[in-house]
Amino acid sequence: MVGGARKAGKGPRVGGRGAFFRPKIGRSFTGSRRCANLLPLVSPTNSELRQCKNLWAGRWHAADGGGSLEVTSPHTGQVIATVPLSSAEDVAPAVDAAAAAARVWASTPVKERVIPLRRFHELTTRHASEIAELASLESGKTRAEALAGLQRGLEVVEFALSLPNLDPGGSLEVSRGVTCEYRREPLGVVAGITPFNFPAMVPMWMFPLA
Repeated sequence: MVGGARKAGKGPRVGGRGAFFRPKIGRSFTGSRRCANLLPLVSPTNSELRQCKNLWAGRWHAADGGGSLEVTSPHTGQVIATVPLSSAEDVAPAVDAAAAAARVWASTPVKERVIPLRRFHELTTRHASEIAELASLESGKTRAEALAGLQRGLEVVEFALSLPNLDPGGSLEVSRGVTCEYRREPLGVVAGITPFNFPAMVPMWMFPLA
């Protein structure tokens, strides 16, 4: 129900007295302030269809062997993008590149590891509205809910940025002449499988802490 009581056989009440309507797929609700966050602002045409690629080693790479999958917006039923169905041959060089980067990353002090995260936080905050718009269009969330999920993810980034001060490691003398030391070290290459309905928040629960 949106903005008022419901009568039997009627849609949610919006606007003045006696004004009822039943929402339809593809209908714009931006004329009502109460419904302003129901649908995304953008609805791409065929000429704007996004042809997504794989991102690894700082570059976009087309997938060669697995074909592609259409992404349909739950809001309109419209195809808004295609994503590659990557084969093992497409994934292997990405894993190799990540493994090579992990060796350098493991030897990088924590204070230096947070530098790219700080830039990520800055850019994500600056473009939060655009990112939330895409998440809404793809997952069917309202724009407000998509933005809230993004902000929750950024909270984890902020926590990760504080790790140089919160968890610098340490040592403890457990017996005469015996000292135990602890420190956090990256494990290596990992894969994150995340749900479609939290496209920003759940990934940001993972990679900032790496």
